[in-house]
Amino acid sequence: SHYTAYVAKFGALNRGTLVEGRPDEETGLPALSWRNPPMGGFRKDPDSALVMALETFSQDTGQAQPAPILLHRVNIRPEPVAHADTPAEALSICLGETGRVDLDRIGGLLRTGDPRGALGDLVFDDGIELVPATEYLSGNVRAKLADAETRGDGRAAAALRVVVPADLGPLDVRIDLGSPLVSTADLTQFVSEVFGSYASVHHTPVTGHWEVSGGRPSAQAAVDYGTPDVSPTQLLQDALNSRVPEVTDQVWNSERGRWDNVRNFQKSAAAAEKVEVIRTRFRSWVFEDGTRAERILRTYNDLFNAYVPRTYSGAGLTFPGLSPDVTPWPHQRAAVERIVSSPRTLLAHPVGAGKTLEMLMGARTLKQFGLANKPLIVVPNHLLEQVAREAHQAFPAGLFLIATKDDLARGARRLFAARCATGEWDAVIMTHAAFGAIPVHPDSERSWLGSQKMQLRTALMSANGNAGPKAIARAIRGLEGRIGKLRSGVADADTIWFEQLGVDYIMVDEAHLYRRLSTNSTSRDNGMGAGASKRATDLLLKVETLAARRPVGAPVCALFTGTPWSNTLAETWVWQRYLQPDALESLDLLSFDAWTAMFVDYATNIEVAPDGASFRMQRRPVGIVNTPELKAMLAEVADILDPAELGLKVPSHEVRTEVVAPTPGQRAFVQDLAVRAENIRQKTADKRGTRRGEVVDDSMLLVCNDGRKVALDPCLVGLEEASAKLTRTAELIAEAYHENAARTFPGSRTPGAFQLAFLDLGTPKPGSASSYGRLRREVVARGVPAHKVRFVHEATTDKARAALFASCRDGDVALLIASTSKAGMGTNVQSRLTHLWHVDAPWLPSEVIQREGRAIRHGNHAEHVKVTRMVSEGTFDAYTWQALERKSRSFDALYATRASARNIDDISAATMSYGEVKALASGNPLLLEQANANSALARLQLMKAVHMQSVRKAEAEADSFDARAANLERRTGHLREALPDVTDDASVARLERVVAHHKARERGYPPRAPWRGLDVSLSEDAGKRISEVTLSHHYRTLHTVAIAPALARRTPQVIAEYIAETANRFVDTMALHIERNTAEAERLRGKADEARYTAATTVFPDEAALLDAAAAVGRIDALIAAEASPEPVAV
Repeated sequence: SHYTAYVAKFGALNRGTLVEGRPDEETGLPALSWRNPPMGGFRKDPDSALVMALETFSQDTGQAQPAPILLHRVNIRPEPVAHADTPAEALSICLGETGRVDLDRIGGLLRTGDPRGALGDLVFDDGIELVPATEYLSGNVRAKLADAETRGDGRAAAALRVVVPADLGPLDVRIDLGSPLVSTADLTQFVSEVFGSYASVHHTPVTGHWEVSGGRPSAQAAVDYGTPDVSPTQLLQDALNSRVPEVTDQVWNSERGRWDNVRNFQKSAAAAEKVEVIRTRFRSWVFEDGTRAERILRTYNDLFNAYVPRTYSGAGLTFPGLSPDVTPWPHQRAAVERIVSSPRTLLAHPVGAGKTLEMLMGARTLKQFGLANKPLIVVPNHLLEQVAREAHQAFPAGLFLIATKDDLARGARRLFAARCATGEWDAVIMTHAAFGAIPVHPDSERSWLGSQKMQLRTALMSANGNAGPKAIARAIRGLEGRIGKLRSGVADADTIWFEQLGVDYIMVDEAHLYRRLSTNSTSRDNGMGAGASKRATDLLLKVETLAARRPVGAPVCALFTGTPWSNTLAETWVWQRYLQPDALESLDLLSFDAWTAMFVDYATNIEVAPDGASFRMQRRPVGIVNTPELKAMLAEVADILDPAELGLKVPSHEVRTEVVAPTPGQRAFVQDLAVRAENIRQKTADKRGTRRGEVVDDSMLLVCNDGRKVALDPCLVGLEEASAKLTRTAELIAEAYHENAARTFPGSRTPGAFQLAFLDLGTPKPGSASSYGRLRREVVARGVPAHKVRFVHEATTDKARAALFASCRDGDVALLIASTSKAGMGTNVQSRLTHLWHVDAPWLPSEVIQREGRAIRHGNHAEHVKVTRMVSEGTFDAYTWQALERKSRSFDALYATRASARNIDDISAATMSYGEVKALASGNPLLLEQANANSALARLQLMKAVHMQSVRKAEAEADSFDARAANLERRTGHLREALPDVTDDASVARLERVVAHHKARERGYPPRAPWRGLDVSLSEDAGKRISEVTLSHHYRTLHTVAIAPALARRTPQVIAEYIAETANRFVDTMALHIERNTAEAERLRGKADEARYTAATTVFPDEAALLDAAAAVGRIDALIAAEASPEPVAV
């Protein structure tokens, strides 16, 4: 009655508004927070959260009702189980109560004196203690099998042999360049066998850097695997380091008065193609030798094909203190068992899966089992009040410390830290912002940083080559810089340290916001981008320092997210870096480059640069290889649930595409886009104005933006014509409105359905054309009341925003037109949402999920939702939706637990190609096929041109070898003629007179000094100093010796003695010189013959493909001509 009276007078206890703050600097999304009234200062009371929990309140709908504790008794002492019918039931009860196998407890439940015998194969001895079979027969079962065999435990070994995965063969596994399974000796052998030369190979595992140096490859290898500008050895090094080769030319810069290195696009493209040839050859070569293949496959199977995912059920878990009104779902029980059984874990459960309850039950169970004393739960800023309220409602007797903004104000921080450290809290709950504002203590930071640097410095001491140590030094500087940036703002005298809180376990909700970890990659084109976010570095630091203080294997953290992948499957490494660092390090995969060499397939494509003003070869991830082994490893620490597996009650839905014919103006504009794209490619683009009034060079980025705008609404690009897409959208919206006008929904008497239309372009802005307004006018003209059509942008205050969303739920609003950024997150308007419209297409699959998640979620009373994608034919719409769909499919393959595909495509976002723009401009798909065929033909023609250049280079090398051999043969002939005339007459005095003559610079021809039947003469440099000594016979030079400037300044006697010593050494070894020169001349003649033979016999390996490509281009050209010609054309 008191609660009812309060609500009647003041409103709900938990009333408030959702506040939209500044966009997050790392995500670009607006920061959200839930703002409550001060209630006369009552909310500052440390225990106010207990009072707030007396009410069940929905921040989504604003509806409030008394919490169960006000209606009936919720604190009921659980009755301990006294008897179990089966050993399996007894084991489940024991594990649920204590988290371990307790034979005394099991014996009591079964009333037997031999509980170990009764359990049988339900438990196994791992050498330390008894563990459940589900735990023992999962994980790295090969390592456990080896341990069981070492201990002589035949029963355990027999059970493990049944579950060990079957060995994989060469057809199942792909080993690529850069894989940690490939040794430097293997690569040396590869260079020897394939390139025909010796190579010195060095590898630095800590940074994943490779260095290759070697001799001259064979003539055939130079043609097959190199280009005239880059040797196969250098290209091999590029391939090992995941780099795109770059060939530059020196071009004179008249403005700066210097030579600049300018990238040669054709030469670089040819080198990139040769890198792929080397990769392809290596993938087959690695299995060509039986011994090598057996060794590598054995290592792969032992290290990677060794994991069996554990099945978690949580069936026996008990949750003392959990309200009887709360019934955990099976997947929530399983999540709690995973939390208490794993040192670190990822729970990737979709929206509506009940992650908040998973965190609360996990925290309580950690304390129940004695695995943690003070778990910390970190939640998004706007959900703090809601999570706090749900915590007290789920566990009415629980002790939860809520870190509000006031608790972390300067004057209250130390008091909060003291309460946190000294209290027996079931969990501490704080926001992302608060978590990031509490740094670790400098001592802990220095310790962690020191350990990381020690590993790098240890590697530095053992690193070989030249580039490896430099890469390590860069990694050390980068690590110091990231930590320095992280703590640059911490200078508050009242700062509290993370260690002062006494927290010993971390749970983070919406962990995908912490995804930008530094990769320290040596490649700029790794698909993950450069740099790292401060929040990600902060989380890694806290998790690692906490793990260092905890016992080995103790639970440390759990991360929660509904979108584990956003842009590329290579983000899998981030989760493994957080959660499996020891496993990655043991496999030499802690380096991102080594990890990608094992699991990621890359392709090098010619693309438009991001600035649109230039072109480049872009290396992007295109797939995941060795997928089952990666998924098995990830399953050790991650529970990734497909929404379909949850069985939650959500409305069914259908997705359909509505294609709209373009207007004449749209067709003409898209054709103009093709012309602009061609001008950009030819570097003859015009200047264009921007929204800000700036004049810039036209670029593919501007072309794509204009293409998206004209696809939505021609008025956005200045065309004076109506949008066929907006008109058709309005017709369909009006039809749906009238069809559902009398429909009612539970909880409201107001009839009518609600529709949500997403447009990211054409938003209402002062002074600019608004597609929002045009769509509303079209809808109203078809009978939808104007007051029932709203823009999300109309709600400029927090109260207005809350009121608008409430009107959407109540039926007062029939259509809300919104952008993804303003309504894709933190917006709950789903109670009667029947139709969702994608009027334009977003860029990322995660944005599609955010949009459609507004409707397809728990709490929507509509039994069925229709999702419609509006597409303007012949525009950029089709391309964008196709890319989104392909990318989404690649993510689905990792979500699917039963999928067994060994390779998964990974589609990264890319700017539209010129061929695609041209095809869209004409509406003729043959033009896209033509563009692709022309591209393939141009690539093959380029490769043939490079092949012919290599052939000509081989011919030139043959001539060079012959010339060098002829020179050696001529010099050998001179030595043979001089050898009979050699005597023992060696007068140093004569040499001294010649030197003195030069030093005195006497006039006349410089004299020659006889020396053992030969002549000695001296030469001078520009400074008139003696620089060279020549030994000749009958005026034919036999040998020269350089005179260092320091020696040239000495006395004639010293110089003469040096000349005598070197001359004697040469004369005494003339016969050996003749022998060596003869052998070297023969070797050079052989090299010349080899190079000439290679040039004469080698053929372009892709000649057949080139002919086919030329034929394909001709066929497509004929088909296009046939379509364009009014008269029949033979094809």
